[in-house]
Amino acid sequence: MESKRKGKNILISILSSKKKILLPFFLITTLMIVGTLGIVSGETNQSSRAIPSVTVVDAKGTLDISQIGEIPLGQIPDERIWITTTVANNGNQVVSGLRIRTFLVKEGREDTISMQLGSDFRNEDLKPGEIKTYKNNFLVSKQLKPGNYKVMIRVDPGAADEDKKTDSIEYIGPQIVNIGAYAEAGGAVPVYSPNKIETPGNYLLMRDISGGDLDSILKISASGITIDGGGHTIRGVPTGYTKGIYVDGGTNLNSIVIKNCKFEGIDFGLYLYRVDGATVINCEFRNCTNIGLRFDQSRSCTITDNTIADNALGLGLFQSSGNTVSNNYFKNNFNAVVNEGQKNIWSTEPHPGQNIIEGSTIAGNAWFDQNGSGFSVITPDLNHDGIADAPYSINGENIDYYPLSSIGNTEQIVPSPPPQINTQDNSTPVESSEEIIEPERNSTSEVISPDTNVTVESIPSPILENSSLLERDTADLTVIQINTTDTICL
Repeated sequence: MESKRKGKNILISILSSKKKILLPFFLITTLMIVGTLGIVSGETNQSSRAIPSVTVVDAKGTLDISQIGEIPLGQIPDERIWITTTVANNGNQVVSGLRIRTFLVKEGREDTISMQLGSDFRNEDLKPGEIKTYKNNFLVSKQLKPGNYKVMIRVDPGAADEDKKTDSIEYIGPQIVNIGAYAEAGGAVPVYSPNKIETPGNYLLMRDISGGDLDSILKISASGITIDGGGHTIRGVPTGYTKGIYVDGGTNLNSIVIKNCKFEGIDFGLYLYRVDGATVINCEFRNCTNIGLRFDQSRSCTITDNTIADNALGLGLFQSSGNTVSNNYFKNNFNAVVNEGQKNIWSTEPHPGQNIIEGSTIAGNAWFDQNGSGFSVITPDLNHDGIADAPYSINGENIDYYPLSSIGNTEQIVPSPPPQINTQDNSTPVESSEEIIEPERNSTSEVISPDTNVTVESIPSPILENSSLLERDTADLTVIQINTTDTICL
């Protein structure tokens, strides 16, 4: 009996010793296997038994809803992902019967497949040296949690290679795909298509919107509405009446905010009618065939930090007063027009901060002509504080007292100001050795005193731009005809 116990103990001791010996070997073998099967982002995982000569060159995924038609206001559409995969045969033999599958893997967890996308490409052949691109699109399940994902491509061998126990190739593209990007409006109501907005709240554009020849692509008819463009563009077809956003305040709307919107290729970018309190901030208005921003019978509005460029007319304030226009970039055929008797504020008190033309002082506006020259370029800034040394006058009651100067941001030579003119006798200027600078564009020019009321009126009405007012008793006036029904008095 005792001998049996001793034999049993010896056997257990031997087995324990073998475990100690085999454990390191088992761990090393496991690590080797894991290393062989590991997937490296942006690289093809190919073992010694992988499909001969075949590599995945690239895989890209893009979320897109641009091909989806009209989407009702507030509705969240299904997301569709567009996949582009490039596979190459680097060998000198035909590779036949390949199966190409597409998956999504969560960023940071590339070793776990989150979702297989749609159908496969089956029985694909690659000739020697051939590079082939496959394109497909898949509907993303709403059950997939929002977040950042990557595209994984798996290339399986054909039947002939399966008999040889050939491994698959797996490739993870480096590009991030943000699933849920079109559904996450941050608590705002998502906007995908032209709509009428009649309920107070926050609205977020989720894509570019093309409205064709619609009279109003987005129409606002309630107070307390914020439109955040999210950097997207509103486009239309000019007909003489098309408006990107039309705020119809027949009963005097208020608390309207338009921000982060881009307007392009339309008659009126933004049109406000009878609005008492609105903010337009960080928007772009380009290539509007009539007016970038038009305000009718509107007051107490703030227009700031906007780029208003390459429009027939940048800003029109008609029967509108008490509005503040500051730190905007104007570069248009004609920059601004205001009816006579309607006073607005065109600058804030100068204070430190990066302005719209990347200067270090925030105050008034930057005024350029359509060629990139104009007031903010040619007007002296002798103390280099970023503020021009003369005011910019739209008319007698609308003056930018602190217009921005771009001289500090350029290497242009500042021309000498025009000579002083004796206003007591318009035919006898004060002698000066300086050259008189003529207006850039005019058919006639005339010297006027600063207290003279000037009214320009014709059919169709002209728009008049006061390009500069460099001395207290001189002014350069330019008149051009455009199609409008408004009478402009300066």
